[in-house]
Amino acid sequence: MDICCLVQVGDGQDLANKTLKNVEKKNFQEICSDLNQGVMKLRNKTNEEHNKKMRVVNILPTLYNIF
Repeated sequence: MDICCLVQVGDGQDLANKTLKNVEKKNFQEICSDLNQGVMKLRNKTNEEHNKKMRVVNILPTLYNIF
């Protein structure tokens, strides 16, 4: 079973997804550790998967800018 958590990134204008995989095989401390490490990577901008996605998103015009 996987659990998905939304994480506030930056000044609150961005949300990122942290997925915890195979939580049924982990104890509570391992789940907390995995989540904390993932959140820190997202907030410190060292999560390469999220950074790749944001490069594409940042070059696209937003609806706010269009209307």
